[in-house]
Amino acid sequence: MINRLIIIIALLILSSCTVNNNMDNKFMIRFGSCYNSDKVSLYINEKKIFKDLIIKTDDELDLTPIRVTCSFDNIIKVYNKKEVIFSNKIILDKTISLYIQKNNKIQKKIISLSKGKSFVIDGCNNYIQINQFSNKIVYD
Repeated sequence: MINRLIIIIALLILSSCTVNNNMDNKFMIRFGSCYNSDKVSLYINEKKIFKDLIIKTDDELDLTPIRVTCSFDNIIKVYNKKEVIFSNKIILDKTISLYIQKNNKIQKKIISLSKGKSFVIDGCNNYIQINQFSNKIVYD
């Protein structure tokens, strides 16, 4: 019984550390559904984050392995799974300008970070949709 209690407490501590680590970001962008080896470009405030990156949605997770984070010291990092494939400093304010291109389709949007700092960008039905969330996104 005590061993189970210790294991449960250890898991709670680890999950708490994970949540706090995700809260260290000014914002996070995930690329979600409907990418099938598509060429994707992302610009934030007219600064190229990546260009013509080939992205494919995992069929089981319905998510790509690509995520973009921005820390509070304005460092943008692009991850492919756990590997950082791009890192650079960017000037940000309370609003950001997103420019996303998937193959020949383009979506531009000015976003207020006060309305949420988690974004999922889907590319379904030949349309790029930017979803903004104020709560942390949890994937089952």
